[in-house]
Amino acid sequence: MIRAKFLSSMSEQSDTAIELRKRVPEFATGRDEGDEMAFYALAYDEEGQPAGTSRLRIDAQDRFRIDFLGVLPEKRGMYIGDLMARMLLNQKDIARSSEKVVAKAMSDVNYSLLGFRDRNIGGKKAQGYCYNYDKDGIAMYGESFCLKIKKTLYYFHFYCRDSMKEDSIPVWEGMLNEVKWL
Repeated sequence: MIRAKFLSSMSEQSDTAIELRKRVPEFATGRDEGDEMAFYALAYDEEGQPAGTSRLRIDAQDRFRIDFLGVLPEKRGMYIGDLMARMLLNQKDIARSSEKVVAKAMSDVNYSLLGFRDRNIGGKKAQGYCYNYDKDGIAMYGESFCLKIKKTLYYFHFYCRDSMKEDSIPVWEGMLNEVKWL
């Protein structure tokens, strides 16, 4: 049975994903700047040997980007690439994995995860998380949510001063409820 797991860029096993990427002829590349704040799907064949890898990261425009989805030539035809793509496109997994990336990026501002939750956005269920952080001595509150519709992944982000949260969240919720999908 093939299987796969998620790895964050902070995981020691992320090196396994990058080494495997070097062995996929279409990529044959090592680390790059995208590996600093990324997470990976690492797939294993029936014998438990690494057989495929892919990377999900947030690009400079704050969009999710799947890079380097590849399977070793001798392991192709076993639906390993399909398994990794399905993992990376599952919005709940993306929300949880993106939180790890955000936590690492915000580690110098006292980031603290408050928890994972669902939120209604334009009549559709999104998955995400809430958190606190401290910016220049100001306590802040934030929320981030992922919503996948067909082949498009939407990312919603909100932050405000923690002292303004009670007034700001109803406005945020109103905006999300008014979203219209084409």
